[in-house]
Amino acid sequence: MNFNLVSVNLDGTLKECIELMKKNKIHRIIVEDMKVSTFTGFITYETIFDFFIANYYSDMSAFRTPASSLDVMTKKVITVDKDETLYNCLLKLWFHKISIIPVMHGTSLYGFLFLKDIIYLFGNGEKFAVKCFNIDKRSCF
Repeated sequence: MNFNLVSVNLDGTLKECIELMKKNKIHRIIVEDMKVSTFTGFITYETIFDFFIANYYSDMSAFRTPASSLDVMTKKVITVDKDETLYNCLLKLWFHKISIIPVMHGTSLYGFLFLKDIIYLFGNGEKFAVKCFNIDKRSCF
């Protein structure tokens, strides 16, 4: 699970999002309302690409616009609670055909669980799970 989360405030511009993604070598950035520390959604390279295909701009005005006011953010996000069982996490990943899922602690974002993390966990057994994820047999984390 990735705990190094890079985020932008709701009023962050699309240009700021892209620069943070490039600087941190990541493919997605978290959008949160920093006034109340609430996870709102996230922006990925794919959502930016989809936005520009659907809304062609001949000028660069979209880059100066707050990203939350553009239709570039994934808002309907499938999440798991940090106390979910590993099996429930796998079911949500499989059912929704996704490879990453945000892990929540109440309304705060705790981290991201990647399908590759779970596969690595299975490949390295319980010793890895307890050491790196600090989990018992019943919980996801």
